[in-house]
Amino acid sequence: MSNAIGWCDRTVNPVFGCRNGCSYCYARALAPRVAAMRAAATGQPVCEDCRTFTPHLHPERLKDIGKGRGQVVFIGSMCDLWGDGVERWWRGRIWCEVPDAPNQYVVLTKRPERIEKQRETVLGREIALEWPENLWLGTSITGEFPRAVDQFRINSLRDCVPPSRRVVSVEPLLGSVLDILETWQRIAAWLIVGPQTGPGAVPPQREWVAELISCADETGTPLWLKSGCYDLWPDLPMRQERPAAMVAACEAGRCATR
Repeated sequence: MSNAIGWCDRTVNPVFGCRNGCSYCYARALAPRVAAMRAAATGQPVCEDCRTFTPHLHPERLKDIGKGRGQVVFIGSMCDLWGDGVERWWRGRIWCEVPDAPNQYVVLTKRPERIEKQRETVLGREIALEWPENLWLGTSITGEFPRAVDQFRINSLRDCVPPSRRVVSVEPLLGSVLDILETWQRIAAWLIVGPQTGPGAVPPQREWVAELISCADETGTPLWLKSGCYDLWPDLPMRQERPAAMVAACEAGRCATR
């Protein structure tokens, strides 16, 4: 993989900035440097909202969503699309670009209770709409206390996202989450696990990672252990898997250009 995130092929950030205030947030620390690099690359002044990590929309970056073919693209690595300060119509602009694009798109949020249920009123009747087949929605849990926070996120994701498109990201792994994930017959379509990184990072216990490996095996859930896990324990089994549907769709997207 060509980026530090690992499980995706590239990232795109038409929305930039976040007010969630997580103490371990890497994006907030990176924001001034990212803003400066973007300005240098485009010859434009530094975006003050990017520098200060204030949520805002960059419409000119929407075209980046459809670039490439057969890639796994992380939308919103430098934001939370359902976080405070994010307008609903910004997400609407993004969703308009996704269904016809030749990639697989992953979005993660710490506010899954705000995900709009895919329902619409037509001629006075409420009907269910289908999620785009190339859109995967997930939430992040960490194993921190209070436990109710992680459980609430998992329950909220379950209530509004189809099982075949759910993603659970356990990053940073700051405590055991086995008791939360065991409440699901199947965790999700994909489980991603990574340790805290950067200055002052608190490494997870190996037992917590082993629990998640066993849980993924028991439920048949594809598991991606981020490279930081192998930096800590090089002898861990290599588990960098993607959902079969995602792999097949990416291959089909690449073949379409041949």
